[in-house]
Amino acid sequence: MRSAGYETPGKVQNNSVSSSNTSPLAQSYRNGSPASSELSEVDALRNRIQELETQLKAEQLSKWSRPNAIALTTWPRGSNPAPGQTNFNYSFTNGEPLPLSNRPFPYMLLMRRDGGSKLLFNLFARDGEKDGHLLTSSILLCELDSVKSAEIKEKSRLVLGDYHIPRSGEETTNTEELKKKLALNHYGLQFTGPDVDLRDPIACYFSLIPPAWVCKKLLDMYFKKLYLFMPIIDEQDFRAALSRILGPQINDDYINTFPNVDSSDDLATLVIYLIILRSTYLSLWDLNGKSPSTLSQHPVTYDAVRAAETIMKEFDLTCRQSLTVVQAGLMFRFYAIVAPEAFFTGSAAQVKSGPIIQLCYALGLNRDPSCFDGQSPKMQNLRRKIWHFVARTELACSAIFGTVLSTDVHTYDCPLPEFSADAANCFDLKLEQAIIDSFRCGNDVYLLCRKLVDYHLIASDMFPVESVIRLLENLETVIIKTCGNVKPLFNEPLVGFMGVFKMQVYSEMKLFMAYTYYCLHLYYESQENHLLSSKYFLKTTTILLQDLGDLNTYIFSSVNSSSNVLLVAKLTEFYLHLTLMVFTGIRLRLKCYMKLKFANSEKEDKDLEYEILDKLENQLKMYTHAQGVKLGELAKKYRYSLMLRGVHMITIKLCDQFQYLYEANDAQSIREAAIKLPLEVLQKFSQKLDVYQLAKTGELFDFSDEGLIVEMNRRNLWDQLKTIETEETVTSTWIEKTKKFNKFAEDMKLGLSYNLGFDLPVIGPNLFSN
Repeated sequence: MRSAGYETPGKVQNNSVSSSNTSPLAQSYRNGSPASSELSEVDALRNRIQELETQLKAEQLSKWSRPNAIALTTWPRGSNPAPGQTNFNYSFTNGEPLPLSNRPFPYMLLMRRDGGSKLLFNLFARDGEKDGHLLTSSILLCELDSVKSAEIKEKSRLVLGDYHIPRSGEETTNTEELKKKLALNHYGLQFTGPDVDLRDPIACYFSLIPPAWVCKKLLDMYFKKLYLFMPIIDEQDFRAALSRILGPQINDDYINTFPNVDSSDDLATLVIYLIILRSTYLSLWDLNGKSPSTLSQHPVTYDAVRAAETIMKEFDLTCRQSLTVVQAGLMFRFYAIVAPEAFFTGSAAQVKSGPIIQLCYALGLNRDPSCFDGQSPKMQNLRRKIWHFVARTELACSAIFGTVLSTDVHTYDCPLPEFSADAANCFDLKLEQAIIDSFRCGNDVYLLCRKLVDYHLIASDMFPVESVIRLLENLETVIIKTCGNVKPLFNEPLVGFMGVFKMQVYSEMKLFMAYTYYCLHLYYESQENHLLSSKYFLKTTTILLQDLGDLNTYIFSSVNSSSNVLLVAKLTEFYLHLTLMVFTGIRLRLKCYMKLKFANSEKEDKDLEYEILDKLENQLKMYTHAQGVKLGELAKKYRYSLMLRGVHMITIKLCDQFQYLYEANDAQSIREAAIKLPLEVLQKFSQKLDVYQLAKTGELFDFSDEGLIVEMNRRNLWDQLKTIETEETVTSTWIEKTKKFNKFAEDMKLGLSYNLGFDLPVIGPNLFSN
């Protein structure tokens, strides 16, 4: 239920620019004057005095004597937007729009804004177009010559035996043998036998699921542990429909040959059942591939998911569908987010959520269920849960990937669900109460997050920066009130539902706040306000190191339950990715400044400033290397982690071998990237890194034979899965079939737009050249 005082940030009008055929903000920036009338001489003088006062405060703050400091990139005089106003989709320095046609990574826009990351972005955009292997190859394996590569392959066969996975296209291993190898290496990649025809999932449905007694235990476990995180079905109605469709049982097994499918709703119910069984089965395993449950001996195969996908293709989500079909679509989408084999990008989030949300609108889920006649209290409560689950899931995706929202707070009046024994949607009333509490507990947090997301999505108007700051302050207060102190939860062996819920809300919000604070740091840097720039820089690093630092270890620890691993793995991926983006950018900016200031200095001439910066650069190197290793651990089980790790290994290598990146960019880009924070601020950051430095658990660039064998097998695991998916694609759409056969299809490209006017020269070092 939306707040009565909710205002869309884009509605701020008192200083907004006028309308025209082009974007008002773009016109304002490009024309070199605000949309409002020219300032009077008095106003201009007042602004000049304000600028001088700000500059004086910055000089008083900083004790950093920088005779060779890099000139700041400032707005041309007279072309600034109204004082204190900005837009997160435009450059803070030159007012150019920052569009992204694709968002394969979370928080992608930061690569176009941060000075250090822009050096990488420009290089990727130029050289990535020449070679499409960026996300499909390993920087470690690319370094090997043919002799060493052959040697490692032979050693892998000897050392790993049946666990050795050959490279795609190199060996004549048949598909069934290959499936067995994948199953040995990953608990989630078991397959059914060759007699199962996925082209007809209904005919082979009972071959896709375990025996009835196993399914019963998995279903019971789902409603005890996982249902709370996606409470969008009614337990009694679902069990009744399932019993009718699957038929009777003898000796704990099904006796029907085919399910009793009487309607399209029955097909949707079968999809939901497959996703429930698969999700619950995956929740039995920890990150090391171990499970204490005997149920793990009865796999719910990857083919169950592919069968569910085949059934879902029968529903045209561009047409009005039933509530059961919407529930199936939501379950499938949730699975695509948490599944280890999933490849969930910003584009996928945008495309998959849109049709489902529009179907929710078509069914009237956005309205108060009491408006509809004939709705039982139980159905009214379920409709409320579904709508608010949809709205919150979409909001979380937008905060992470920057996707545009399809829901609008002004178009729904659906109240929050309420607890009532008569309206409960699950048998366990304690669980029902916990679910209701979670919706109500997190409501204020999500309402404020919604406002913050709106600011990030505005493209056609400007807004006061002060409004964003006040919103962040309110969000911090509400998070503390809602979640309390969550840090002890990261060290508890068995965290209950509300504990995991609070960890999830806390982590999602803090990540989004860290990203926003870093944008504010860059904004105030562009305004030459070192006081506020420093403040928000330190806020960002405090969140990443102190508030969320436990995500570096939580999922890798044996203290947490296996079901929590399934739910927290994605948050860990996003946290590691954002931290690596921010810290790698800072490290590059340090290197740019040190290169420009100390390039011609003799060793004995380098002063205390150099020692402080050199120490910080080394700390950042150790921290980013350690986080890259952790992404590698995740990549053994999580497909998306492998892609993130591959990109970050390239960026870290470019940091380590900075001369290459330095020569690839022009002098102006290097000067603009050079860090401008006061020395004492960087010292505080260094002190935090001393406290929260990660223990070294391995080498990021491990060229030992053992390390290369692990790297090769890890890469071949996911490459061969793609090969199997390609060969066994079930579709009547040849466009989709073609995309799956194309190694460089859209879902595997970096996704940077190559027509955005980058700063790099055409001739220069090539990142992908030998």
